[in-house]
Amino acid sequence: MAYKYEVFISYRHESLSRDWIHKWFLQTFKDHFESLFQKEQGIIFIDTSEILSGTHWESKIRDALLHSKLMISFWTPKYFSPDSYGLKELAFIDYRQKRLNLGVEKSLVIPIRLRGEYTSTSYLQYINFEPHLSIPRGKPPRSLEKEIKKLANEVFERLAHVPEWQDDLASEHWITEAESHIPVVKSICNIKPWACPSIT
Repeated sequence: MAYKYEVFISYRHESLSRDWIHKWFLQTFKDHFESLFQKEQGIIFIDTSEILSGTHWESKIRDALLHSKLMISFWTPKYFSPDSYGLKELAFIDYRQKRLNLGVEKSLVIPIRLRGEYTSTSYLQYINFEPHLSIPRGKPPRSLEKEIKKLANEVFERLAHVPEWQDDLASEHWITEAESHIPVVKSICNIKPWACPSIT
């Protein structure tokens, strides 16, 4: 087996993140990122574009997680709620990162803050996109395009540090361990209680 995707995009399916990502972020990121590779497809996984009707949703997501090199994780308070699948996605990649002993310079997770209060640590640093949530007159400013392209460049550069594929990272034992990693992820992100009151 091997990697299938360069990037897995993880977000909570709520109007705030879903609408903004698909309307203002995704196409600009995709166009610039793919131009760095000089190929047209097979690079980015995002559920709305990759999962076909009738496909078992959860197994498809898990397969994509296991076979993606990096994750872009869009953080909002609801992303960290107990019923959020995004939290499980983050736990999967974070657990792999720990198993491979990767530091912040080689982190497999690139968090994007859209809303909420979180404390960056030396282990996990987020990029703040909240100032770009409001789009005046329905036209994205040049500053947003610049930040998205900057992010695409960073992701591309970080791919060079991703370890080679290891078959044991897709074993049932590893999957079980990764799925139990959610409480650790919550503590790493230092989620403020007033931002996510439903999380204990």
